[in-house]
Amino acid sequence: MLRQALISARLRDVLAARGPVLAVAYGPDGKRVLTASADGRARLYDARTGALVHTIRHRGPVVAVAFNPDGTLAASGDRRGIVHVWETSTGRELATLTHRGPVTEVSFTRDGSRVLTASRDGTAALWQARTGRRLRTFRNPGAVSVARLSPDGRVVATAAADRLGKVRARLFDARSGRLLHVLEERGLAAVAFSPDGRLLATGSHDGATRIHRVRDGKLLRVLDDGGKAVLDAAFSPNGRLLATAQADGGVRIWNPADGSRVFLFPGHGGPVVAVAWSSDGNFVVDASLDHTSRIWQVGGVEQGSSAASLTGHDQAETSVAFSPDGRFVVTGSDDGTARIWDARTEQKLELVGRHRGPVTGASFDAKGARVVSAGADRTARIWNARGGALLQTLHHRAAVNAASFSTDGQLVVTASGDRTAMVWRAATGAPLHVLRQDAAVRVALFDAAGRVAATGAADGTAALWSVQTGRKLGTLHLGRPVVDVAFSRDGKRVAVAAGTEVTIASSPDGRHLRRLRVPGSAVRVAFSPDGKTLATAGGDGTARLWDVESGKQLRRFPTGTRGVTDVVFSPDGRTLLTTTLDRDIRTWDVATGAVVRAFIGTFGTSLAGAFSPDGRWVVTAGPIAAVLWPADSPFPLFCLRGHTDHLASVSFAPDGRRILTASKDGTVRIYDCEVCGGLDALERLARVRLSRSG
Repeated sequence: MLRQALISARLRDVLAARGPVLAVAYGPDGKRVLTASADGRARLYDARTGALVHTIRHRGPVVAVAFNPDGTLAASGDRRGIVHVWETSTGRELATLTHRGPVTEVSFTRDGSRVLTASRDGTAALWQARTGRRLRTFRNPGAVSVARLSPDGRVVATAAADRLGKVRARLFDARSGRLLHVLEERGLAAVAFSPDGRLLATGSHDGATRIHRVRDGKLLRVLDDGGKAVLDAAFSPNGRLLATAQADGGVRIWNPADGSRVFLFPGHGGPVVAVAWSSDGNFVVDASLDHTSRIWQVGGVEQGSSAASLTGHDQAETSVAFSPDGRFVVTGSDDGTARIWDARTEQKLELVGRHRGPVTGASFDAKGARVVSAGADRTARIWNARGGALLQTLHHRAAVNAASFSTDGQLVVTASGDRTAMVWRAATGAPLHVLRQDAAVRVALFDAAGRVAATGAADGTAALWSVQTGRKLGTLHLGRPVVDVAFSRDGKRVAVAAGTEVTIASSPDGRHLRRLRVPGSAVRVAFSPDGKTLATAGGDGTARLWDVESGKQLRRFPTGTRGVTDVVFSPDGRTLLTTTLDRDIRTWDVATGAVVRAFIGTFGTSLAGAFSPDGRWVVTAGPIAAVLWPADSPFPLFCLRGHTDHLASVSFAPDGRRILTASKDGTVRIYDCEVCGGLDALERLARVRLSRSG
């Protein structure tokens, strides 16, 4: 329950005020957060620690805040009609901008030199940021609730009441202040420019969002599915989609080009008053009067879905913003707090080390302290798993195709295209034995006891070797290039995959025991933990389970895909994981052959997979990202990114808390999973988070 609570709990900090928080903003570098509070204070916080950096005092409730584009200046406006412009580094006030009525909005121009303000005195105004000189006034018949400057700085759009109290949109020339167009709809609540400045979206109380051409004010399209009042609207960063927040508790994603509704997210029990996009355009976050926010996945999926629910405020939420990197969200609420939340559905793989060419695989030692990687640059490299320091470089005369530690961590075995496998002392990098074959060696590994090494070569031969002496103990002839080798846990059996055959032999003498026919070709083999059964991954799209003693096929696991790429038993042996060339990733009940879980959310080929040592987690290697899944859920926990080319391998550390990946981009990377540890680690994590969130 604690693990599930930590996974679900995304709160990272509580930023307290003495009154309702009416507006929030993230600094452009993501390191600071600005809040506006009804207690008459604008507050600047360190987003990383939650520490209060500066407080700007107003004489009335602060309702609007903004950073300039480089984060050196901030502006805060209040209900007494005053806007203060100040330095974020010192808190020193530079200018005071005065309206005759309450301020409703403040924002900086794209170059940061000017400030646009809106007021209930019927005006919007453009000011010189550092001097406070009024440059232009945009006059409206009544109170201005919204003012927006087009991205090119040429047009100002306002939402303002007319003489009858109905709110309309107006477009002004930003240079002259001249009124260009009055848009005919009434009851306006939201205004948003597209990123290229060519379109204006206006959201109305009648539930419709209208798309206008800015150049002439022409109505191009009406977006309406019968929903209630539109309270906020925002274009995606590329301008192809529009998000609307509506009074019926729904968030809608529209295609402005053709007027179609792409997604409807009806997740709230109260009106949604604000929406914001992540910088990559894949996610939308909202704020609702039902005291919650939700993050919705829009990009990279065929069907939009809820990515996270942010629950913790005691009263209505009024404002929301993504951090520039999309990793965090800040929300403002009437409960007198702003809160910072972890928004990540993706996590970063941290660099361990780099080869001068593609990496063909990597693995941990038994303690998780070191990593060995195999590279096309003719080297295997041993790294410190924590700091990434290069400890040893092991040289071959051709590409290294595989490398792994012995169980005690004292030795490393490597396989190379130079027709040798080699056994090395891990501590010094000194060669111990050269194991020669007649063709490129594709596979090399130790048995669990570290007494025997197995190698497989491109000429269809596999060999067993004494680790102590380097002497060949037995040879198997398969006729087709060897693609995979596996030892049983007790070391008494070895399985070799080559073409459409898998050979099971005894170890250490290599005596032939069974030959299994695998339709399509066998690409991977794996023994069950008890060594009684063998799983094979077939190029025909089927995984199979075989009895080791008799060679009889026990079970078929048809995936219906182009080919199975990996088979992995769970630690208890009850479940089999299969990955495929298509998007199909499943776990199967070994006893019955039934599907236990079909994992949803993959975006391409999965080349390999692994269970965590406790069986709670599954990690799969996608085209360029690894995906971490709870073993008991069909949905991913995190997508692990950092590589720029196809992954070659993925595995868990022995403690189950770290994930190791290797890629054709030449890098080896690690992800530290905070919630994957045991009870002690989870309790420590819970204490840290509680201390931050009060």
